[in-house]
Amino acid sequence: MCRAGASQTTASPCNRACLDSLVEQVLQAMLAHNASRLPLAKGVRYSENGQFIALDDGLWGTAGKFAMPGSRDYAARFADPASGTAAYWGATNENGTMTLMRPPLPVEWKAASLGSLDSVFQSQKAETTHIPQTLRDLKFSPDCARRENAVPTNSGCAAQRNGRDSRILVADAERGVVLAVEMIDIPGTGSGSLPASQLVPGTYPQLSKIDGGSISRVESMVKWMSFGYTSVWTEPKK
Repeated sequence: MCRAGASQTTASPCNRACLDSLVEQVLQAMLAHNASRLPLAKGVRYSENGQFIALDDGLWGTAGKFAMPGSRDYAARFADPASGTAAYWGATNENGTMTLMRPPLPVEWKAASLGSLDSVFQSQKAETTHIPQTLRDLKFSPDCARRENAVPTNSGCAAQRNGRDSRILVADAERGVVLAVEMIDIPGTGSGSLPASQLVPGTYPQLSKIDGGSISRVESMVKWMSFGYTSVWTEPKK
């Protein structure tokens, strides 16, 4: 995970440049394998695979070269100054394994490269985009294109909408991009209605590009988890 949050005050709000700088600091600190060089808030928490672990553990000790936003690599940076949140979505080489870094957990491939990320997710718009509190309030454009694990899919953009624990992590109004995550439970054996013990949970982080009030592009990544998996970031049901 590489997601930065910054407290805002009237005297010193953290604008886009500030948030972008924080993301860069996190990446450089991970490459140096040293979290202590970061301006950490009191009570900061860090997670991998949806579970809390100590800073300097996990990828902090193994992360290699990062793909950089603004290049032809598979990488982008997003920010929402209104909420003081930012995120990095991109690839790093971890002990010879290609790893995608994005909230809330990494996904690994035995591959040399993920190619390049669609430029629509990195371009800034002339005007900000209205982003609702949930992606379910948005429709898909007729020509919406979807990629899953860096491969184009014919299943359609709405194929995985009926998930659970859906959350928007960063809403970048200037780029018209939303980074969200939800859980999808897939039958592990057979078909039809199955008990929860036979459903394989998968986490679906995804980038959604919003144009003209509808979703036009979706870039998603799936990681299959163990039975009964629930992220520690899941909000408790009221």
